[in-house]
Amino acid sequence: MALEDSFSEVLTDTDEIMERRATEFEHNRAFGQGILFQERLDKLIASRMARRNDALQQLELYRTGLGQLAQKVASEILDAEFEEIKGQLEQSAAPSLTTSKESAPNDVAAQDHSEPAQ
Repeated sequence: MALEDSFSEVLTDTDEIMERRATEFEHNRAFGQGILFQERLDKLIASRMARRNDALQQLELYRTGLGQLAQKVASEILDAEFEEIKGQLEQSAAPSLTTSKESAPNDVAAQDHSEPAQ
């Protein structure tokens, strides 16, 4: 019974609210709140668009800058001049990696270091 009574009270309350006409003051207050809400939305949208545009501009500058730098470096490599120096490059013998008796004289570990260095 209590549930049925509360349900019928809700129905009568909503009927009264729906039948009541809003005053001009209430309309103006709702209109003002709507304007404030729209202004906040506009600020948020403008802020997000500015951030997006800034990110796109930075991306474009980064892409363009890297492309130009890579092209410049590649051109320098391809167009590089060089001068060949003959006779200055001496190949030094590397120590042998084998332990055979034939390679023992060339092996660094097998050389005699008994004479003092001057």
